[in-house]
Amino acid sequence: MPELTEQQREKRREQALAAIEQGLRENHHLWSQTPPRLDWAAAYALDALGDLAAEILTDGTMMKGLSFENGTATLELEPARELLLALVASMRGMLDGHNAENYLETEITAAPSVALDVADGQRPGDSYTVTIQRRTRPTPHEFRQQAEQDRDNWKRRAVQAEAVAGFALWLHPLKDETAAELVGRLHEFAERHHPDVVVRYEHTRIEVYQLAQGCGCDENADDYDETHAESDENGEPLCSRKLLGHVCDNCRDAEEAGPEWAPDRYAWPCPPIAALSA
Repeated sequence: MPELTEQQREKRREQALAAIEQGLRENHHLWSQTPPRLDWAAAYALDALGDLAAEILTDGTMMKGLSFENGTATLELEPARELLLALVASMRGMLDGHNAENYLETEITAAPSVALDVADGQRPGDSYTVTIQRRTRPTPHEFRQQAEQDRDNWKRRAVQAEAVAGFALWLHPLKDETAAELVGRLHEFAERHHPDVVVRYEHTRIEVYQLAQGCGCDENADDYDETHAESDENGEPLCSRKLLGHVCDNCRDAEEAGPEWAPDRYAWPCPPIAALSA
């Protein structure tokens, strides 16, 4: 692609600056808050560029080539130092302005996900990754928060279970103490010091399958007897291929407002278990 002359480059810059300034002025009352919504200002500036930005990206100023390898598209760009340095500076300013240690999550309504890596060659520490994605799915930050919450929950459960198990290993029957009394003493210890362990022991998740009658499976199939051999509490065969869901084996719903396939049960997790994870 032909290189632009300095005059053409200067014209592009003037057009871009004018478009950005106009966009910021028109929306000044929206983003100029206390503190300023710099993310909004950046979005208005980007909108103001409009087709001009696309034209700059494709007129030879930046684009060198586009290739595809192993399902990944690679866009080769000219140095375009001023533009990249402006991007790096804006990203550094947003991170520093919010006292963010490593990343800042900002909601932007955009097209399908795209990622951009930019860096200042003269300042290797100024290296940033920008990710834009649809809001209909969890963000990387939300995935991290959920993972940290799950980790903390499991660590807490492990400590509690280890404490009860340690007491059980240390426990010895007293003189003339029956086995039932020994178990009662263990249960009392757990209930007093680690009630969550008792709740989880008393409330267990069970699977609910569709009755074999009317399940739609081929009764002449070779594995039919293997997949339809279990029976429910009424003695009727079940279809192990048709899992309806999970319920609590301990809880009963007196109002029968549970799932359609088990209205007298609470869907898992039942209220006591859900309360432990809240």
